[in-house]
Amino acid sequence: MEAIIHLELELTVEFDAQKEERATSHYPGCPAAVGIDDIKILGKEISDSLYDEIIRLYEDEIEEACWEEIKEG
Repeated sequence: MEAIIHLELELTVEFDAQKEERATSHYPGCPAAVGIDDIKILGKEISDSLYDEIIRLYEDEIEEACWEEIKEG
């Protein structure tokens, strides 16, 4: 037998943020960006395959939460 259960779990996301850099006559500039470094579930390390799957499914939501954290500072 098998059961599929949907749970809400706490993710801890370590990330780096790159501020927007304006273009100059000598530099093309770059947009603001968030780089996700690590994800833990309930404070525990996860496998690379689970990390990849979480990113595949929830990357936009995770990035949005990271930007909110930056804004709240």
